[in-house]
Amino acid sequence: MSAGLSFCEKRLYYIMPRVVWCLKLCRSSLETCALTTPGLDDTFNHPEPAPKRVMHNPSVMSFSVEPLNAETVVIRVGKALDFRNAAEFKAICQEQVQNGVRNFILDFSETGILDSTGLGAIFSLYRQVSPRNGQVVFASVSRPVQVVVQLTRTYKVFRQFPTVEAAQEALQQT
Repeated sequence: MSAGLSFCEKRLYYIMPRVVWCLKLCRSSLETCALTTPGLDDTFNHPEPAPKRVMHNPSVMSFSVEPLNAETVVIRVGKALDFRNAAEFKAICQEQVQNGVRNFILDFSETGILDSTGLGAIFSLYRQVSPRNGQVVFASVSRPVQVVVQLTRTYKVFRQFPTVEAAQEALQQT
């Protein structure tokens, strides 16, 4: 690791490999569990045809943006932040940053899925706002998202608040 990296960049180098490792571990654990559980090993040997997947329609907005003031917005993430909509999330955030927003409250109250691509998009936002003394904070973190946050130790980078209002109050004090 280069000595010229900032504290934030060093943290990212430390955390992102853990994200990938945790996701691989979860996948292998599930496969091992299914292979060693009586009655489930037949599922892998004779799988049923996979159901047709509905692809994400990029024209449908997955996220809602609620401006609180000129420098702070709440982004309500919705049901998922994953490989299907991470590019849309990044585009929305980029537009907000270009408009002068530097503080982002991510509301995960409805979110059931957060994968490594979604985490990467959040870290991308973090890298954009950090040089501008901005912050990315999590609010109303759902249980599935909390599991990912704990496994990847991203709680060391992003502060978490029980509600959007608590996050807003904390950002106003800084």
